[in-house]
Amino acid sequence: MLIIGLLLLAAVAVVATAAIAGGGGAIDFDVFNNTIESTGTGTFLIGAATGAALLIGLWMVWLGSRHIKARRREFSRLRRAERSQRPGAPRERDRDRTKVGTTKDVPETGRPKDEELVSH
Repeated sequence: MLIIGLLLLAAVAVVATAAIAGGGGAIDFDVFNNTIESTGTGTFLIGAATGAALLIGLWMVWLGSRHIKARRREFSRLRRAERSQRPGAPRERDRDRTKVGTTKDVPETGRPKDEELVSH
């Protein structure tokens, strides 16, 4: 991977040097009913700057999403720690075990007995 990256950087350097050195011809752009005149070198440099800005923007979005994800993990960890330290608070694994009725209160039909449905 390192060798491929170095080869790619060398190829970019060769292309950039050729574009800057040999791009002397005039180029016209029509943008929103305005004509912009530039040289090949200027066009290349504007494109390179735009590409660099795009990469920096994507890098910043990536860093921001990592930061948000890490913060969410930390908040979740702190919430779990706080819940486990409260006296009398059931643990998450115990919540699944504590049900209103037990299996002995449920007949073969899968429904609770009538006495269990009536609140006392």
